[in-house]
Amino acid sequence: MKPTPSLYNRVRERQVLLKAWRVIRQNARRSGNRRSQLDAERFEENLLGNIQNIQRRLQRSNYTFAPAIGVAAPKGKGKVGKRAIVIAPIGDRIVQRAILDILYEYCPSDDLRLVLRTPTSVGGVPGRGVGHALAQIAKAEDNGAIYGIRSDIRNFFPSFPRKDVLSYLEREIDDTLFLDLFERAVAVELENREALGCDADLFPLGEDGVAQGSPLSVLAGNIVLRQFDAELNSRGVTCVRYIDDFLILANSKNAASKALKAGLTLLSALKLKAYAPEDGSGKAEEGLLTNGFEFLGYSLVRGLNPPSPNSRAKFLSKVEAEIAEGKKWIVTCP
Repeated sequence: MKPTPSLYNRVRERQVLLKAWRVIRQNARRSGNRRSQLDAERFEENLLGNIQNIQRRLQRSNYTFAPAIGVAAPKGKGKVGKRAIVIAPIGDRIVQRAILDILYEYCPSDDLRLVLRTPTSVGGVPGRGVGHALAQIAKAEDNGAIYGIRSDIRNFFPSFPRKDVLSYLEREIDDTLFLDLFERAVAVELENREALGCDADLFPLGEDGVAQGSPLSVLAGNIVLRQFDAELNSRGVTCVRYIDDFLILANSKNAASKALKAGLTLLSALKLKAYAPEDGSGKAEEGLLTNGFEFLGYSLVRGLNPPSPNSRAKFLSKVEAEIAEGKKWIVTCP
């Protein structure tokens, strides 16, 4: 009987890398970043040769992740501050995605499998998305939930304890080469650090945090929040979480408030904070579900859940921008 390949050996398999490439290519095409789009196009020009190069570097067990490009992007209309986006070279993103795929497909421990498949954690999980969050909310309402508290975790990706993720994986995975590759894959080094000036402080360049934009960032976040998910969903309430956004659903205000308090305590132990409805930030709210909530871009109206006003406005703005761009290329005949 053939020995079972290690996780590390699986990562370097051609079909695994090609599968990861297809996801990275799709993401690059959807990206508004022209550099990412061009990098993907150039990589595809010699696809098999580039994949073989990645395989050789992994075969020698000395794969080195190159410094990435940091982009301090505005958070969006009506929002204050900037979002620290890290754009790694295409080859590095393929390896990061392959690590993610292998962990989900060949999960080596029962506890890690439970963490990765927590039903109420729906962000960045292969095969799940916003639709699954809405289904969990409907299920909670069917079970008697009438009150909700919505919040999100402040400055999540740059702040959470990366060591917690690495220590947890060391306990659950017996594969030194894989663990070493994972640790190097989530570390952040920027090619343009000096050019960013004071914006460089937004990026997780120290021991804490992971790169927003990395295929592994959400996986790491879900591992960090494993106790948060388990605790809040063991209190007779439902806590639906999409990465750093979460919604507590309960059969009373008191139950929802107690769950939020417990959640804030757990986050504090991780040196993380979440917004509270009373802090005036506008990033948290509470009330009866019949009064309506906005969550993940939708207005929660039982049985309907239409896009929220903000989501509709963003969509129409994008349509108008596409039309305006198209008009620039219209050539009128004399």
